[in-house]
Amino acid sequence: MLTLAEILEMERALRGRRVLSVLVDTSAMDPASRARWRTDLACALARLHAEAVRLTPGDRTALELCLAHLHTELEAMRWNPGGPAWVAYATTDDVILCGPVRARVQTGAFWQRGMEVAPLQTPLTTAPVYARVSPSTEVRSAAS
Repeated sequence: MLTLAEILEMERALRGRRVLSVLVDTSAMDPASRARWRTDLACALARLHAEAVRLTPGDRTALELCLAHLHTELEAMRWNPGGPAWVAYATTDDVILCGPVRARVQTGAFWQRGMEVAPLQTPLTTAPVYARVSPSTEVRSAAS
């Protein structure tokens, strides 16, 4: 289980870099809903990918590389990742940090300078699933 201290240490190191931050609610207890996190994550990533048309060609290429790293990590996961939440942070180099966390989060994907850590520091909100391409461009849509 990742600790907030580990995540914040990495966040300080990556403040100036573009980072793909993925936060996933994996808290479903009902066996029929346990795989829902994959569907919610796929929706968040699809929204992020759709918004990528607003990015410069270089940023789009960097995002695609980060998404490829994330998908490689996800392909290796055949089970519920555990914890009330699971997070992953990817740069163009690789997935630099991933694992379950104790915080409760809403599923979301973020492409921005630095890591998205604020949801890990606040109580669970009722915000919908969302994807954010940059700090100035935000897309929100309800989880299905």
